[in-house]
Amino acid sequence: MSSSSTDILGILLALNELYKTQYSNHFLYKIASKIDPTDPCLDLNSLLFNQKTGEILDTLASIPYAMLYFDSDPDRNIDTIKTSQDRKYSKNQIEEFQNIYLTLKKSAKNKDYSTFFKCITKSAIINQSVIPKKKFSLLHDFAIENNCGLFVAHSGTFMGLIIDPYRLKSIELKVKDLVAKYWKTTLYIE
Repeated sequence: MSSSSTDILGILLALNELYKTQYSNHFLYKIASKIDPTDPCLDLNSLLFNQKTGEILDTLASIPYAMLYFDSDPDRNIDTIKTSQDRKYSKNQIEEFQNIYLTLKKSAKNKDYSTFFKCITKSAIINQSVIPKKKFSLLHDFAIENNCGLFVAHSGTFMGLIIDPYRLKSIELKVKDLVAKYWKTTLYIE
């Protein structure tokens, strides 16, 4: 989901290994963020992360989940640097993000999947104003009907669902069929 981040960080990791340096992921994030807004894709933890500075602001409690995601518009090219520079959230949206984060953090700690998924979906709805995703409402309706979280890439065209990992088998085929019918693209599952 974060191709520019993975490309940049992959090169930095390779250089780290080649020159046998021991730079931490935190240090590599700071270098990468000077090149392009960066995602913390070297960490397995769920993080509150400043993409422009590479700073980890907070770590959420671990809550297991499965992801089913796809490129909603593979032919569309996004200038991630311009998108990041142009992205402007209203005061109300910023306040809503703050409330969402506090609720998300609590729901992760309590393993409250229903609230966790609602928070993720609310964030995706707000981010529709940045880069609208094709047929977003179809996936949104599916997420609501099937108690999933809907997420979107903040600077790209990927979107998908987050579910309780124990429900993956029961929903996987329905999601594959939905994606094949409306987006005609590859579904990735993690």
